[in-house]
Amino acid sequence: MGTKYKTSYKKGDQLFNCYGLRTNRFLLLNYGFCLRNNKYNSLGFKVFVNYQPKEKAQSGTSTGEENNESRYQKVIRLKRAKLCEDLLQYLRANLIFTYKGANKEKLLVSAPVDIDFEIFVVSCGLNLMRNMVNTKFDTNLEQDRKMLPQIQDNWRFKLALIHRITQKEILHDQVSLLSILLRILQRVKEGMQLKMAYCLRVTEEKGKSASYSQAQSSQSYEEDGDDVFQNRMRLRRYLYELKHYQETLIHVA
Repeated sequence: MGTKYKTSYKKGDQLFNCYGLRTNRFLLLNYGFCLRNNKYNSLGFKVFVNYQPKEKAQSGTSTGEENNESRYQKVIRLKRAKLCEDLLQYLRANLIFTYKGANKEKLLVSAPVDIDFEIFVVSCGLNLMRNMVNTKFDTNLEQDRKMLPQIQDNWRFKLALIHRITQKEILHDQVSLLSILLRILQRVKEGMQLKMAYCLRVTEEKGKSASYSQAQSSQSYEEDGDDVFQNRMRLRRYLYELKHYQETLIHVA
């Protein structure tokens, strides 16, 4: 037997295999195992993006066949502790045509520009993530976490449960990040300077009733300075772009 790095192996030699930068879904389907803490793990789902060339859009005429050709699939991948820019861009691309607010002519699909439009986009993304948490699984995250240590003999079920837990954790992270981002944007809309809204800790909202859904069990507030630091690092690209385009396109000081 020959390989790239060693020309031959003898009977009984130990062989090593690099699985690559794989998600838990890929590892489970192809190798029969998955990892509890896999930094390459992600949750992917397909969306349809409508595209129409400028000349056809201006003519105002299109056939059913052309409409089908102007749609293409895109896979959006969510990861733990990371704001999904692809999701926000997809939502902007679909919502920009129905938006009636100010600064519509200055909006971008690729980056945040207008506070009101971004609140609209982030709210839609948050509702989408919450809906996925509530409809995709029959059990909630806490139930699965409690069940995991109790499984000893059935490894197939245990690995499937690990995969399900990691998928839920990704969705809960997205719910948490989008909730915190929405609170920051709402502060700016209410008149607070972006820098101040960005620096202040997002605290638990008073008057909220106990959670009755799986999605609402995601922590949408920050307990201490460590939470603030970690979340601002995760949101820094978005907030930097928002500040930049607020100054250059909207001319907000």
